[in-house]
Amino acid sequence: MVCAASLIGRWYRARLSTAIAIAYAGSGCGVLVMVPLSQAMIDTIGWRAAWLSLGAGALVLVPVCAFLPWATLSRPPQEPLVDSAAPRATTVSPPASQSDPARAALRAAWRDPAYWRLSQVFFFTALASYLVTPQVVAMLIEGGFAPLVAASAYGLAGLLSTIGIIGSGWSSDRIGHQRTALLSFLSTACGLCGLIAVALTGSLLGLAVYVACFGVAQGARGPIVSALSSRLFAGPGVATIYGTIFGLMALGAALGAWAGGLLHDLTNAYWPVAVVSGVSLVAAALPFRQGSALMGRVRALARAR
Repeated sequence: MVCAASLIGRWYRARLSTAIAIAYAGSGCGVLVMVPLSQAMIDTIGWRAAWLSLGAGALVLVPVCAFLPWATLSRPPQEPLVDSAAPRATTVSPPASQSDPARAALRAAWRDPAYWRLSQVFFFTALASYLVTPQVVAMLIEGGFAPLVAASAYGLAGLLSTIGIIGSGWSSDRIGHQRTALLSFLSTACGLCGLIAVALTGSLLGLAVYVACFGVAQGARGPIVSALSSRLFAGPGVATIYGTIFGLMALGAALGAWAGGLLHDLTNAYWPVAVVSGVSLVAAALPFRQGSALMGRVRALARAR
């Protein structure tokens, strides 16, 4: 998504959040297809053969990506799609003496509190999500649901994430990033409550709440952070800056996946994992509170348009 967000940021200014959201939505479509397919393959040919088959399928995509017309895709249109209602970006301009503008722009971004607040959003959102996401199918099975039902519920949540991601981008362009982000965090919190109900009681209602609320908010922060990064740090280093923010998200995901398994092993229960995920979710939402450094920069950008 770093490459995709960088390319989209060159092409679109009008409704940038919506444009990025459509690209992000592809991940939700993949979850919808691949999770039930993976479970069916495991049931049919075993996990080792399923793992090798999926890996071979991923390798097929390598030459496809290699031969895409990257030079053409990297060029912006002669008349950029600029909307007079869209905020103008604040360009991060490196000193003229710098031989590497991208590195200089990154150093300048490091001195901006908004950079660290965006990093906080991505890191703790990924931590909260991946504390529970790798455990969800096992949690549902332990709650009394059949394996294929559990995998299908997970896949359905992925389908809803596609709708939620696109809706997040659309909503950000209309009611603002702050309100959209806070609504998405609230939806995720409701989904975590549903998972706790499943873990404690095997509740079918809890499963429905998880699928609807967690699913529709899964990935919803991606277009928001991508669009804000593209607008706040526009310039020669925009891809480098967003890449480092995205890298912290990957770190949060890795830590969350490990910590979720460890918590389950220590407590022999899944509900503590969901509780810790909720605490992390609060940390992720804090940069969107009124008066934060990030919201101050966003308001300043809107006034400068």
